[in-house]
Amino acid sequence: MKIILIAPPYDLMGRGYGTKAKIKYGHMPPLGIGYIAAVLLQLGHDVKIIDAPARGCFDDDVVRETLAWGAEAAGISAMTASADSAYSVASALRAASPMPIIMGGPHSVCFPEKVLADCPAVDISVFGEGETVMAALNGWLADKGSLAGVDGICYRDENGNVVRNKLGESIADLDSIPSPAWHLYDFSLYRSLPGQNRAFPVAPLITSRGCPYRCTFCFQAGNKSARYRRHSPQRIVSEIENLYKNFGIREVMFWDDTFAMNIDWMETFCAGLKAKVRLPWSCYGRVNTVSEKMLKLMAGAGCWNIFYGYETGSQKMLDLIQKGTTIEQCVAATKWARRAGLQIRASFMLALPGETPEMARQTIAFAIQLDPDYVQFLPTYPEYGTVLYEQALKEGKITRGLEYKGRTRAAYVPDGYASAEEVEKMVRYAYRKFYLRFSYVWGRLRTVRKFSDLKAYYDGLKFILGIAFK
Repeated sequence: MKIILIAPPYDLMGRGYGTKAKIKYGHMPPLGIGYIAAVLLQLGHDVKIIDAPARGCFDDDVVRETLAWGAEAAGISAMTASADSAYSVASALRAASPMPIIMGGPHSVCFPEKVLADCPAVDISVFGEGETVMAALNGWLADKGSLAGVDGICYRDENGNVVRNKLGESIADLDSIPSPAWHLYDFSLYRSLPGQNRAFPVAPLITSRGCPYRCTFCFQAGNKSARYRRHSPQRIVSEIENLYKNFGIREVMFWDDTFAMNIDWMETFCAGLKAKVRLPWSCYGRVNTVSEKMLKLMAGAGCWNIFYGYETGSQKMLDLIQKGTTIEQCVAATKWARRAGLQIRASFMLALPGETPEMARQTIAFAIQLDPDYVQFLPTYPEYGTVLYEQALKEGKITRGLEYKGRTRAAYVPDGYASAEEVEKMVRYAYRKFYLRFSYVWGRLRTVRKFSDLKAYYDGLKFILGIAFK
């Protein structure tokens, strides 16, 4: 059977990052559908991936290509911020063909019933682990029999009622999962944000699933989170070696929410990587799980850039969102990364429940004190189903109609702010205050060694100014 897997059209620069800049950065291979593609190929299906955002495709382009290829079933991946785009392409596809349409991805995982209620074009929404579910759906794709025994899905029965099956077991051994179908990606389409990579082509990797932490703003918290599991370090080294030798990949970005977590795992991984292949890589870390020893170990194995979610400069706010970190840990982790020679990317949230503009300015001042190489300031976005969403309902105002408009506009106004406009003004002020400092600009210019460095900084400046003066 021919099965098409679709990353739906989405304005990444405008809606995703909130910048007016028209630059071709920020797109990376959609890993989730790559894993699903690998399972389907093992089952004997013919598979094609359409990465609409990276290719600049619209709904009609996706439908035209899907039909021309002769697809017999479609899978669509949906993030919550882009769910309306996923619904739109599903509806366009349904208008053109009766083929089965299955929706997965983070939005479907968290709100499977809502997917079917919001989008009649979707036949099945997946909330279990995709590899297991697609293997279980293999028989149904052939004969369209009963779905009652397929764990991890929602569907409509013969009367049109939504049925939610049980979740089923999570995959205990991640090493048993096949590698993403790397050969189905066109790596020439992908380039991260300016200054976020040192070599190209670049590929993302995820070494773990689930999360042991309970941040209130994240779906990983509470009953939405599967237990934490991780690939063996040997499997990840093998994956990188394959990407390097067979696909020409020259840099890796680890997308785990917290890659820098366990020193024993990291020691084995770094030793194995140094023995097999040398290439630059970057990752995410938590300020309460890293150590100076770990960061120096990582730097010695090729890591050059780590992302910290500092979130706020207020200990009160850190406690409110149950981040499990302290201001002192933020300062220490920053110092250790600098000593290890790592660049730092960082993220802060503004307009949290209970926050006032004065507290936001405290966060901005803290960001300047830490002085990471790159920083993003985001208006608080209370996602459906999170603890933060419930907090936001009780304190402040969630602006209806903005839930699926991405992170570029204020979807939530805490009681301490007068309006959404004041929140958005604070975000723009934060970008100007941080990036337009003489010390910051001069520090970046001093690192320019070649024309490509200058080009990256120029594009980065356009990106930032597109947010700061939107």
